[in-house]
Amino acid sequence: MGGNIQGATDHATGIVNTLVSNGTTAAGILTDILGGATGAIGGVTGGVGGDSPLGTVTDIIGGLTGGATGSNPLGTVTDIIGGVTGGTAGSNPIGVVTDIVGSLTGGVTGTGGTDVISNLLGGVTGNLGGVSYTVSNVTDTVHTLVPQSLLTDHFLNISVHTV
Repeated sequence: MGGNIQGATDHATGIVNTLVSNGTTAAGILTDILGGATGAIGGVTGGVGGDSPLGTVTDIIGGLTGGATGSNPLGTVTDIIGGVTGGTAGSNPIGVVTDIVGSLTGGVTGTGGTDVISNLLGGVTGNLGGVSYTVSNVTDTVHTLVPQSLLTDHFLNISVHTV
Protein backbone atom coordinates (compact mmCIF):
# COMPACT_ATOMS: atom_id res chain seq x y z
CA MET A 1 0.00 0.00 0.00
CA GLY A 2 1.26 3.28 -0.90
CA GLY A 3 0.43 6.58 0.58
CA ASN A 4 1.60 10.09 0.68
CA ILE A 5 2.57 10.46 4.32
CA GLN A 6 4.03 13.92 3.79
CA GLY A 7 0.82 15.19 2.19
CA ALA A 8 -1.30 13.76 4.99
CA THR A 9 1.00 15.31 7.62
CA ASP A 10 0.87 18.70 5.88
CA HIS A 11 -2.91 18.57 5.82
CA ALA A 12 -3.08 17.54 9.47
CA THR A 13 -0.72 20.36 10.43
CA GLY A 14 -2.84 22.83 8.49
CA ILE A 15 -5.95 21.63 10.26
CA VAL A 16 -4.29 21.93 13.69
CA ASN A 17 -3.00 25.43 12.88
CA THR A 18 -6.50 26.48 11.79
CA LEU A 19 -7.97 25.10 15.00
CA VAL A 20 -5.37 26.89 17.14
CA SER A 21 -5.87 30.12 15.22
CA ASN A 22 -9.64 29.85 15.47
CA GLY A 23 -9.36 28.86 19.12
CA THR A 24 -7.33 31.98 19.83
CA THR A 25 -9.91 34.04 18.01
CA ALA A 26 -12.69 32.30 19.92
CA ALA A 27 -10.89 32.93 23.21
CA GLY A 28 -10.57 36.60 22.28
CA ILE A 29 -14.27 36.80 21.49
CA LEU A 30 -15.15 35.16 24.82
CA THR A 31 -12.87 37.59 26.66
CA ASP A 32 -14.56 40.53 24.95
CA ILE A 33 -18.03 39.17 25.79
CA LEU A 34 -17.11 38.54 29.42
CA GLY A 35 -15.52 41.98 29.68
CA GLY A 36 -18.71 43.52 28.35
CA ALA A 37 -20.80 41.50 30.75
CA THR A 38 -18.71 42.43 33.76
CA GLY A 39 -18.78 46.04 32.62
CA ALA A 40 -22.55 45.87 32.45
CA ILE A 41 -22.72 44.28 35.89
CA GLY A 42 -20.44 47.01 37.21
CA GLY A 43 -22.74 49.59 35.67
CA VAL A 44 -25.78 48.14 37.42
CA THR A 45 -24.13 47.73 40.80
CA GLY A 46 -22.16 50.96 40.59
CA GLY A 47 -18.83 49.20 40.41
CA VAL A 48 -16.24 49.51 43.16
CA GLY A 49 -16.80 52.70 45.12
CA GLY A 50 -19.25 54.13 42.59
CA ASP A 51 -22.76 55.44 43.11
CA SER A 52 -25.44 52.81 42.73
CA PRO A 53 -27.68 53.13 39.68
CA LEU A 54 -30.09 50.99 41.70
CA GLY A 55 -30.47 54.01 43.95
CA THR A 56 -33.35 55.12 41.77
CA VAL A 57 -35.13 51.83 42.43
CA THR A 58 -34.49 51.99 46.17
CA ASP A 59 -35.63 55.62 46.20
CA ILE A 60 -38.90 54.58 44.54
CA ILE A 61 -39.37 51.73 47.03
CA GLY A 62 -38.52 54.07 49.89
CA GLY A 63 -41.06 56.53 48.56
CA LEU A 64 -43.78 53.89 48.49
CA THR A 65 -43.05 52.50 51.94
CA GLY A 66 -42.39 55.88 53.56
CA GLY A 67 -38.68 55.24 53.89
CA ALA A 68 -36.87 55.59 57.20
CA THR A 69 -38.68 58.84 58.07
CA GLY A 70 -42.03 57.09 58.31
CA SER A 71 -43.96 59.46 56.05
CA ASN A 72 -46.70 57.67 54.15
CA PRO A 73 -47.11 58.55 50.47
CA LEU A 74 -49.82 55.89 50.30
CA GLY A 75 -51.94 58.01 52.64
CA THR A 76 -54.18 58.94 49.74
CA VAL A 77 -54.94 55.29 49.10
CA THR A 78 -55.55 54.52 52.77
CA ASP A 79 -57.74 57.63 53.03
CA ILE A 80 -59.87 56.36 50.15
CA ILE A 81 -60.16 52.92 51.76
CA GLY A 82 -60.97 54.54 55.09
CA GLY A 83 -63.68 56.58 53.40
CA VAL A 84 -65.30 53.48 51.95
CA THR A 85 -65.13 51.45 55.15
CA GLY A 86 -65.94 54.31 57.51
CA GLY A 87 -62.43 54.39 58.97
CA THR A 88 -61.79 54.51 62.70
CA ALA A 89 -64.18 57.42 63.21
CA GLY A 90 -67.09 55.05 62.67
CA SER A 91 -68.87 57.07 60.01
CA ASN A 92 -70.51 54.81 57.47
CA PRO A 93 -70.47 55.90 53.82
CA ILE A 94 -72.05 52.55 52.96
CA GLY A 95 -75.05 53.63 55.02
CA VAL A 96 -76.88 54.54 51.84
CA VAL A 97 -76.67 50.91 50.71
CA THR A 98 -77.69 49.53 54.09
CA ASP A 99 -80.56 52.01 54.23
CA ILE A 100 -81.83 50.74 50.87
CA VAL A 101 -81.54 47.12 52.00
CA GLY A 102 -83.20 48.02 55.29
CA SER A 103 -86.11 49.64 53.50
CA LEU A 104 -86.59 46.52 51.36
CA THR A 105 -86.44 44.10 54.27
CA GLY A 106 -88.15 46.33 56.82
CA GLY A 107 -85.00 46.65 58.89
CA VAL A 108 -84.86 45.38 62.44
CA THR A 109 -88.31 46.71 63.38
CA GLY A 110 -89.99 44.54 60.75
CA THR A 111 -92.03 47.30 59.14
CA GLY A 112 -91.73 48.72 55.68
CA GLY A 113 -90.25 46.52 53.00
CA THR A 114 -92.37 43.45 53.64
CA ASP A 115 -95.45 45.45 52.67
CA VAL A 116 -93.83 46.15 49.31
CA ILE A 117 -93.05 42.46 48.83
CA SER A 118 -96.51 41.29 49.88
CA ASN A 119 -98.09 43.86 47.54
CA LEU A 120 -95.94 42.54 44.71
CA LEU A 121 -96.93 38.97 45.54
CA GLY A 122 -100.57 40.01 45.77
CA GLY A 123 -100.29 41.49 42.30
CA VAL A 124 -98.78 38.28 40.98
CA THR A 125 -101.44 36.08 42.56
CA GLY A 126 -104.10 38.50 41.35
CA ASN A 127 -102.77 38.08 37.83
CA LEU A 128 -102.83 34.31 38.27
CA GLY A 129 -106.48 34.62 39.24
CA GLY A 130 -107.05 36.35 35.92
CA VAL A 131 -105.33 33.49 34.12
CA SER A 132 -107.44 30.87 35.89
CA TYR A 133 -110.56 32.90 35.04
CA THR A 134 -109.50 32.84 31.36
CA VAL A 135 -108.92 29.07 31.49
CA SER A 136 -112.33 28.65 33.10
CA ASN A 137 -113.90 30.64 30.24
CA VAL A 138 -112.21 28.37 27.69
CA THR A 139 -113.49 25.21 29.39
CA ASP A 140 -116.97 26.73 29.64
CA THR A 141 -116.84 27.45 25.91
CA VAL A 142 -115.83 23.85 25.14
CA HIS A 143 -118.65 22.55 27.35
CA THR A 144 -121.07 24.83 25.54
CA LEU A 145 -120.01 23.47 22.14
CA VAL A 146 -119.87 19.85 23.32
CA PRO A 147 -121.90 19.04 26.42
CA GLN A 148 -119.90 17.59 29.28
CA SER A 149 -122.18 14.55 29.47
CA LEU A 150 -121.22 13.61 25.91
CA LEU A 151 -117.56 14.04 26.67
CA THR A 152 -117.85 11.86 29.78
CA ASP A 153 -120.00 9.18 28.06
CA HIS A 154 -117.67 9.15 25.08
CA PHE A 155 -114.64 8.86 27.37
CA LEU A 156 -116.23 5.96 29.31
CA ASN A 157 -117.25 4.25 26.08
CA ILE A 158 -113.69 4.42 24.72
CA SER A 159 -112.23 3.30 28.06
CA VAL A 160 -114.51 0.23 28.26
CA HIS A 161 -113.69 -0.85 24.70
CA THR A 162 -109.94 -0.55 25.20
CA VAL A 163 -109.95 -2.66 28.37
